Amino acid sequence: MITTSNLDSPPAKSAMLTHNQAHHSFTT
Repeated sequence: MITTSNLDSPPAKSAMLTHNQAHHSFTT
């Protein structure tokens, strides 16, 4: 599981955003 500290890291946030966007694009 991802911790809050990791989520606060810019790289982690970027990765999460990219993953979320890709997932949304895929779903839509």
